[in-house]
Amino acid sequence: MRDNLPDFVKLPYVIQHDGMDYRLFTFSFTCPDGRIFGSYFYALDHQDAKQLCEAIKKTIHLDGQIKLSIDVDASTLIFEEKPRTH
Repeated sequence: MRDNLPDFVKLPYVIQHDGMDYRLFTFSFTCPDGRIFGSYFYALDHQDAKQLCEAIKKTIHLDGQIKLSIDVDASTLIFEEKPRTH
């Protein structure tokens, strides 16, 4: 379909936001059926990453399947389903 697009995402190891350096951390989880998945986020340090994991566990919800990235710099995405509003 779109053969010219790569099937991976390039991510910087460090990003700056409001004068702070955020580093890339990975996390993984095991499903009840034994499958293991992982993902990533940016955090200030290991302690911040641990706090983010706790927040994810308490507040996670599914927005929908990502279909296409429209503007990588602005992180604007198209979802299969309309994302839940807060």
